[in-house]
Amino acid sequence: MNETITQIANKIIEMAKVDQELRMAQPIDFAKVAKIDEENRKEIKNIVNEYGFISISKFGKDASYKAWLLVQHFPPEEIEFMENYLKMMGDNKGDYDTRNYAYLIDRINVYKGKPQIYGTQTTSKDNSDTYEFQPIKDIENIDALRREMNLSTLREYAELMEDMNKKRFKLPDGYTSA
Repeated sequence: MNETITQIANKIIEMAKVDQELRMAQPIDFAKVAKIDEENRKEIKNIVNEYGFISISKFGKDASYKAWLLVQHFPPEEIEFMENYLKMMGDNKGDYDTRNYAYLIDRINVYKGKPQIYGTQTTSKDNSDTYEFQPIKDIENIDALRREMNLSTLREYAELMEDMNKKRFKLPDGYTSA
C-alpha cells in the first residue's frame, strides 16, 4: 500500500471507530450520532468519488469493512449513493466480504419498501423491546440464501442479536430452520 492509500485507510478506520463508539454508548446521544453521521457521509462520499470502491486488495480488509459500515449507516435520502456503492461491490466480486453485500442490498430494499433478500434488517415497533424482521422475499429458502453469502441461519442471527442487544428478536411467520 502506498502512503496515501494507507492514510485514507486509517482515516476510514478512525471514522468507523467513532461511529461505533457513539452507537454503543449508553444512553445513545442521537444528536451526536446524527452529527457524526453527516460528517462521515460527506467524507466517505469524497473518498469514494476520488479513489473508487474501497476494496480489500487496495485498502485492506479492515478499511474495506469500515467503509461499507459507514455507507450502511446512510439514510434513505442517500439511496442513490448506496446503490452506486452496491454496484461497485458487484463489479469487484471477491474483493469484499460477501456478507456486506447482503446487508447493503437488504438495507436498500427496505428503504425502497421492497422485501429484503437475506433477512439482515429488523425494526422495533413503537420502541418496544421486541424487534421484528422487515419483510423477507423468500422466507422458505432464507437459510440457503444466507449460506450463499456466508451468513448464519436466520435463527442463529436472531439469537446473536438477542445476546448482543438484550432485546427479543422475533422470527418471521413462515420461517422454519433448515
